[in-house]
Amino acid sequence: MQKIFLLFLILASRFASAQEKQLTLQAITGNSGLYPKRPAQLQWTDSRHFSYIDSSGEKLYSVLAKKSEKSLLLALPSLKKMIPDSLRTLTRFPELHWRDAGSFSFLHDGYLFTFRKGTDTLRWEARYDKEAQAKELSEKNHLAFVKDYNLYIWKNRAKQAVAVSHDGSRELQYGLAASRFEFGIRKGLFWSPDGSKLAFYRVDQSHVSDYPLTDYHEVPAANTPVKYPMNGDSSEHVEIGVYDVNSDRLVYLETRGPYDQYLTNITWSPGGNYLYVAVVNREQNEMQLQQFDARSGIFIKTLFTEKNEKYVEPEHGPLFLKKSPEKFIWFSERDGHQHLYLYHSTGQLLAQLTKGPFEVTRIIGLDDAEHYLYYQSTEGSPLNRQVYRLDLRNLEKTALSRGDGIHDALLSPTGYYLLETFEGPATPWQITLYRNDKKFRKLPFAYSAPDPLAGYRLGETEIIALEADDGTPLYARLIKPAGFDPAKKYPVMVYVYGGPHVQLVRNSWLYGAQLFLQYMSRQGYVVFTLDNRGSANRGMAFEQAIFRQMGTLEMEDQEKGVEYLRTLPFVDTGRMAVFGWSYGGYMSTSLMLRKPGLFQVGVAGGPVCNWRYYEVMYGERYMDRYFENEEGFEKSRLANYAGQLEGELLVIHGLQDATVVPQHSMELMNAFIAARKVVHFFPYPDHPHNVRGPDREHLYRIIEDFIDTQLNRHH
Repeated sequence: MQKIFLLFLILASRFASAQEKQLTLQAITGNSGLYPKRPAQLQWTDSRHFSYIDSSGEKLYSVLAKKSEKSLLLALPSLKKMIPDSLRTLTRFPELHWRDAGSFSFLHDGYLFTFRKGTDTLRWEARYDKEAQAKELSEKNHLAFVKDYNLYIWKNRAKQAVAVSHDGSRELQYGLAASRFEFGIRKGLFWSPDGSKLAFYRVDQSHVSDYPLTDYHEVPAANTPVKYPMNGDSSEHVEIGVYDVNSDRLVYLETRGPYDQYLTNITWSPGGNYLYVAVVNREQNEMQLQQFDARSGIFIKTLFTEKNEKYVEPEHGPLFLKKSPEKFIWFSERDGHQHLYLYHSTGQLLAQLTKGPFEVTRIIGLDDAEHYLYYQSTEGSPLNRQVYRLDLRNLEKTALSRGDGIHDALLSPTGYYLLETFEGPATPWQITLYRNDKKFRKLPFAYSAPDPLAGYRLGETEIIALEADDGTPLYARLIKPAGFDPAKKYPVMVYVYGGPHVQLVRNSWLYGAQLFLQYMSRQGYVVFTLDNRGSANRGMAFEQAIFRQMGTLEMEDQEKGVEYLRTLPFVDTGRMAVFGWSYGGYMSTSLMLRKPGLFQVGVAGGPVCNWRYYEVMYGERYMDRYFENEEGFEKSRLANYAGQLEGELLVIHGLQDATVVPQHSMELMNAFIAARKVVHFFPYPDHPHNVRGPDREHLYRIIEDFIDTQLNRHH
């Protein structure tokens, strides 16, 4: 009888194993449904309605908040039937710009269309070139676009596009983002509130060196240079133009200072008469918030100045109040954490609105009376995001969200309703609707995304708290292999980034772990990630600890993580690998070369190897210019340590990489040759800074095979 029962257990185990879904590289890199199905374009369309597109991308819903009534506003097939045959290439809803609860506009295939509910009509209002490099709609449906580096504006009355500039080129660009998307810059076109004026960047790159990238599909291969300002070299010259749509008048702001200063966080005053610009010196240790007359371009005044002995990094423009347009809210890290400050437009500081050892990560909005400010912050734990309401009359705050996870919100235009969004380690996505008057009450509408990994056996994940040498708390994520057996010894893959502006470990879906890490745990690896000093959302001291010495403290913190792993009885300390991309590629290579023997195997994708070769904007913020910090640059230059390599290293680089240019890896390869060290190198000839699309499966296969093969040699 006992044998029969044992046979039953074996068969049951095999049956369960056969039913278990398997993570595959093809599935995690393809459109396989393994990612949470979140509604797209969730937004308020007026004070009473919000809309969203379902996870299929084919149905647009409108919800009346008061009654939580959902109705189908439009289906994608119906929209496609309204579009001329030659333009019916829509596979999903485009980005929608709502004009009211029953009408929206969108850009598609060279046209600006407007749809109206009730009549169910679609008409085109403007045209733009399909090859446009940038497009921007005003709230009043004015359209500006950039083609061949020149700026155009569609004139509604004339029914044609008018050229604002004529001399655009690769060296002289109009209307595109400046400063390589640093300082919170995401675009180069800025409409005034009433759509009567357009501010834009004019970027002169004639003094910026060309960097040669090669198109290997041409015969012979062709040089396709990009403008790339390397650390310490000549940078771009940025100006801000203002075009008056009604008068066709063009002026440029009379900015003062060196040609290579930064002009960031462009913001219109509520009335559209003034522009506010955060002016940052090239050294990036001083910021001046300046006011300009938008009609003449004349400089009016500097409202205030912020300085820091290391660097300042303004990433948000002023948020003006509507009922009191002479006041605005300003983000600043001046007290060591990112907080909110209330200013008068004269430059007078009225109040510090938030304070404490946490980061305000986002302003959600203000209610109609502007009595309450809603914001998201890390208060309580940097692993979470919580939503707060601040009474601007007495600065009393109320927590509107609770529990571990990432809480955020969308406030209705009047502030009467609030949509809370939430994701947690085991919660892919939730939306909850609240009425927000005298009492904060939950309404019937709710949405929960199904778990896309139901039926898959994943490794158990936990957050680990460690300490740096100076006692600074560090957070790490540990994923045990699926089917974990504490009596076994498992190999380790450490996944690392470690640089500014990134936080990998937090209480989001799967604790922030990408599916490739779950896949590797399924292959029998302990997968470990630690956010070292220098990474994001921990305050200025935590981030600035790496100033002028990138790669040093970060490695010490990562070494603390390895020391912890070595205390675990199920870790095979003789089979440990490290993998990272970009700054993570720099870190993985640094750990292999500057901490020889710490890991047996390393994989570095798109690695920074010499900060002298990196761009002006980012590189000079954290390292200063190379001739001002020779010791720091030499200490962080990886070629200097090539002879110390122990173990096996694979370097991967996209040869079209205009972020971490291929010269980084080429210098390192030459150093390995000189040191008589054999390493592995894999180029992706057609890819930029990362490998995306169908080739990503190929990339992951290379990484997995290399780590498996080389670690098994140590088994």
